[in-house]
Order: sequence, then C-alpha cells, then structure tokens
Amino acid sequence: MPSVVDPIDEVTNRDLFFVKDLAKRGEPHFSDKFDIYDARSKELLVECREPDVSSWTKLSRIWGKRPVSNVGLDTMPPFNYVATMVEGGRELLRMVRESSTFSVGGAPIQFFDPQGDLLCRMEIVILCMGRKYAFKSQTGELVCLLQMKSGLTRTSIWSEGKEVATLTSNWKGECDGFFKERFKYAISIAPDVPKTTLLRNIIFAVGLCYYRVMD
Repeated sequence: MPSVVDPIDEVTNRDLFFVKDLAKRGEPHFSDKFDIYDARSKELLVECREPDVSSWTKLSRIWGKRPVSNVGLDTMPPFNYVATMVEGGRELLRMVRESSTFSVGGAPIQFFDPQGDLLCRMEIVILCMGRKYAFKSQTGELVCLLQMKSGLTRTSIWSEGKEVATLTSNWKGECDGFFKERFKYAISIAPDVPKTTLLRNIIFAVGLCYYRVMD
C-alpha cells in the first residue's frame, strides 16, 4: 500500500473509534449525521455530514427502509458524505455513491481526497463466495480486495486472509463504558495494519459509510 502524508493519517493511525448518530428519534430523517470519537481519549475527532441531499434522496429516507433492514425506496440509495475535522475544520474525505438504478450490484462507492481527486472506487465483486469488494484506482488498477463477514451486530473485514477491522453495534472490550453513552457502533482497526497507509484510510472510510455499504 502506498504511504501518504496527510491529516487523515493523524486520525486513522488510531485503532479504535466510536461513532455517534446525531439523528433524533421521531424527527424526519433527511440526511445522515455522525460524530466520530477517539475511544481512548474520548476526543471528538471527525464530523461526518451529508450537505448535498437531493429531493429524491430525502423522499427515500422518509418513506424507504432504514439501513440494514428490509427493502424499500432506501435500498442502495445515493449518498454524499463529507468527513471534516471538528468545528468546520479541514475536509478529510468525501464518500459518494450515485444512483444505483439499472446497475448490477449497486453503483460503486467513490472515495475522494480534499482536493476532489479520486482515491479509489469500491465495487462489489459479483459471482463469488461471500461479500467481497474490489478497490480500484482512477486508472482501474486494483488497490486492494476486502471481504466482509457479517453477523447480527458485527461485521468483520478481511484482507489477504487476515482480519483487519471490526465494525460492531455491540462493542464489548476496551472503553466499553464510554461506548454505552449512546454510540451507534464502533470501528476497530487491527493494530498490525501498517500506519500511514491507504489501507487504513480505506478501512476508516468504509467504516464511516458502514450502514450504506451494507444496504
């Protein structure tokens, strides 16, 4: 994996994150809003927002299914997440999926850097055992291949035969007392995943759009 020097690495070189969903029960759910915390320091690190939401997407969020449930208008919907440092700080990542209409396996999810340059494109691998995703560069070169193994409350992410991350809504382990403070899910990256690498950034980005990925 190529190494990069970027503020995103200051975030993703950590191993454990807790994600808080800011949507309130009973209110119309037009867009997704998350805050991402360092589980160990309890520091708010990243704000993930969806600033550009089309009228059709708003309609699907109201009348469609909730993520990871039954099918409906909200199945594989378009989204446009922007992850920034806290309090209007520097943009770190943008995660985008266009309309999945007429696409096989859903439209790819694209990851962009703060300058708007494509980091990679996430495409589901058709006709394979399990749920696998290919991450390709702007030129179509394979960057990495990730497999997701999902249970009721836990999804493990595998690369080259090793578990590299866990996404779970029922975190049990270090800092679990803090997790009980109304966090939606945890992103745990394996400590042996090399620091300051595109792989770590990809895992973190997938974690941010976890529920949309698993639609």
